[in-house]
Amino acid sequence: MARPLTFNVDEALDCAVGVFWQRGYESTTTAVLAQAMGIQKGSLFNKFGDKRSLYLLALKRYLGNVSTDLKANVFVAEHPVEALSDWIASQAEVCSSREGQDGCFIVNTTIEMAGQDPVIAEITKAYWGELENQLAQVLRVGQERGQIRGEIKASTLAHLLMTHLAGMNVIARQGVAPSYFTRCTQALFASFRP
Repeated sequence: MARPLTFNVDEALDCAVGVFWQRGYESTTTAVLAQAMGIQKGSLFNKFGDKRSLYLLALKRYLGNVSTDLKANVFVAEHPVEALSDWIASQAEVCSSREGQDGCFIVNTTIEMAGQDPVIAEITKAYWGELENQLAQVLRVGQERGQIRGEIKASTLAHLLMTHLAGMNVIARQGVAPSYFTRCTQALFASFRP
């Protein structure tokens, strides 16, 4: 007879996200994961499968939280372009914090894993595509309202914002000052305005 679970699955997954985020996939062992999650290795394998299966679950959990964050902060705003600017500025603050020095989990995953795992490549490609679509949607609204310059396609501006976000998360690993990202973000949005 199987023993019942004696741990909270969501909390354990959140711990796994933190470990993979900080250490990456290759540098993380199942022993480190089990210890951080507060469970035995046998329980880890029984509930989550192998390390790759757990990584996929952790990645999907992280992406669900990130997507909700953007939609909650930007798409319901009365002034979506300003809300987008504020949201990116908040990401800049996170990047320049001590926690930000681990980068962004999806950026780290894209760098480390997308080139070697086709399933992860599809997940990251879908994430970046959805983010691009969401950003372009906000920028199109801004163009229609005269808040964003109209001579450059919204999709191209969305590419630029995506590159900015990813770049911030890579450079953050060097431990730069908050003002660095703030100035870059302000300059970027200033260049978008008519």
